[in-house]
Amino acid sequence: GYNATSPNRGPIDDNGHGTMTLGIIAAAANNVEGVAGVGWNVKAMPVKVLASDGGGYDVDIAEGITWATDHGAKVINMSLGGPGDNPVLHDAVKYAVSKGVVVVAAAGNEGNDVVQFPASYPEVIAVAATDASGSLTSFSSFGDWVDIAAPGWDILSTGVRTMTPPGYEPYWYCTGTSGMAPR
Repeated sequence: GYNATSPNRGPIDDNGHGTMTLGIIAAAANNVEGVAGVGWNVKAMPVKVLASDGGGYDVDIAEGITWATDHGAKVINMSLGGPGDNPVLHDAVKYAVSKGVVVVAAAGNEGNDVVQFPASYPEVIAVAATDASGSLTSFSSFGDWVDIAAPGWDILSTGVRTMTPPGYEPYWYCTGTSGMAPR
């Protein structure tokens, strides 16, 4: 993996968000333990692009997209986003797509139709969240730029052991579009 925020540290998850979304994608199956990811037999390439508080810079996200593309990624999931457009980020997405990479992003948890990036780029598959009845959740961003929706309420996934309270198994519930983009 790679860490665009601190290249000498490696892709350490100091927030828990990455481990949780990656578990939805690639948690091992048929091991009588925990949960199984939707792509339980895939190889994962963790790329850290946000700080421990979940914030970050488009230039780091763009660097992570480029690094993953140049190192053989076939699909890039970005469980992140915001309302600001940046040509640097869009250029990185277009670069990945030009190399045959499928790019997916969370639509956002704003509960309105304010356009979110990178999800709203035409090259990106934008994923919103639904509730147990299949209806759009109250928190999910929406609009004609959203491509698909997936169940987004209390999805069980992997958690960081060191961030899990003592006595509990390292499995967390994910509610939000971050957990739906991987699905």
